[in-house]
Amino acid sequence: MNRNQHYHRDKKLLALDRERKALWKRMRQFVKIDPPITRGWIRHWRLTPKARNRHDASILQYILREIDNPRFHWRKNFVSGRRRQRKKMLENDQLPQSVSEYRWKRLGWPAAWKKYFHQILKNPGQCDQTFKYKFQREDLFELFTERHYVRRVRVLDVEAESRLAELDMHLTNRQWDHRLKKLLDTGYRWGSDSVYRKQEHQEKRRIRKAMEGDWEAEVRRRLNSLFTSAAQLIKTLDSRAYTTIQFLYP
Repeated sequence: MNRNQHYHRDKKLLALDRERKALWKRMRQFVKIDPPITRGWIRHWRLTPKARNRHDASILQYILREIDNPRFHWRKNFVSGRRRQRKKMLENDQLPQSVSEYRWKRLGWPAAWKKYFHQILKNPGQCDQTFKYKFQREDLFELFTERHYVRRVRVLDVEAESRLAELDMHLTNRQWDHRLKKLLDTGYRWGSDSVYRKQEHQEKRRIRKAMEGDWEAEVRRRLNSLFTSAAQLIKTLDSRAYTTIQFLYP
């Protein structure tokens, strides 16, 4: 496949992606139901009567709107299984959600609201030292069960769903989804975009020089990496030797 064929193939993939996005947008059309219909039960958190009488009740209500963890079930008691299984003691694990640091900045909450939370590690025991905030006054909230009302439904578009399934099958069977991710720059990567682009540029340049016959560039790259590793090893040994001397001769 020559360069011109690659160019037309990429243009075709981008056109298929634009068509797929238009179909997704077309399938997200809803219509309201009047009057609404009941469908199961919903259990969520609400403020207790004691919390509603506080001076910061509006702040608590705003926080609860973001950390609420609603659940849906077709039974009012939210117990699944047969009658024998329903007799067992079940622990309720429906707790308010935690707020990550990224989500806190995205919501734009002030730092004064951190007094309602306590900071914990997101992934304890791992090298990832990111934090999240967990609400510490759970006695201000209570679980409440009520009827769940469906007020809108999605419009069924058989033609759009059929065309979308056809596009997905076409991209998957020919393994063009990987090339499409490369064109759209949506693949998963480590590090920032600038570092990734620099590494990718250096790798492409090294391969191009090697294919052109510039073996000296490859030798220089390997020697530089070798000298860098040796310098790091010497620095580590020097620090350990200095620590040993301080321990023996304080």
